[in-house]
Amino acid sequence: MLGAREVPPDSRMADDPPITDLLNLASQGDSGAADRLFAAVEPELRVLARRWMRTQGPGHILQTTALVNEAYVRLAGVDGGIWIARRQFFAVASRAMRHVLIDNARRARAGKRGGGARQYDLSPELSSQGALDVVELNDIFVTLGEADPECERIAELRVFGGLDHATVAEMLGCSLRHVERKWSFVKAFVKQQQG
Repeated sequence: MLGAREVPPDSRMADDPPITDLLNLASQGDSGAADRLFAAVEPELRVLARRWMRTQGPGHILQTTALVNEAYVRLAGVDGGIWIARRQFFAVASRAMRHVLIDNARRARAGKRGGGARQYDLSPELSSQGALDVVELNDIFVTLGEADPECERIAELRVFGGLDHATVAEMLGCSLRHVERKWSFVKAFVKQQQG
């Protein structure tokens, strides 16, 4: 459950010209705009990060602040040209967080010499066995993307971005029913891959 002061990004998806302007100025090298941008988007990035962190059990080593900071550093390095809108930014932010989480899980797995990878209950809808290793889930999503890139994107936004069907539909510019059908396919695909 979100705290009283937390406002999920999907509840404020109307374009916010100041954020979009800051995105564009920052992408053109304006360091002042980049600083103002981080201050403006950091609370919403924290909401995305907290959604993920809630799925982890005790003993995880990556903290919300570290996830936000690492994702933002990756976003700052994106040569995105002109940003269309804040929702595009948060879609890219979801992808950046996905990659930070996967890299972190791979490092943890390597530290254990390949064994004992932690399991996370990312989405009860996706796992017939209750919990999935984040690296395993990413591998399944990559395979899914080879068959249907749109399904991979929907899965990424739902699982790593924590977005609901309606917000995903808005972000991708398609109907709610289309997203629901694709999500049904994603669930079946993940369960089939789990074997």
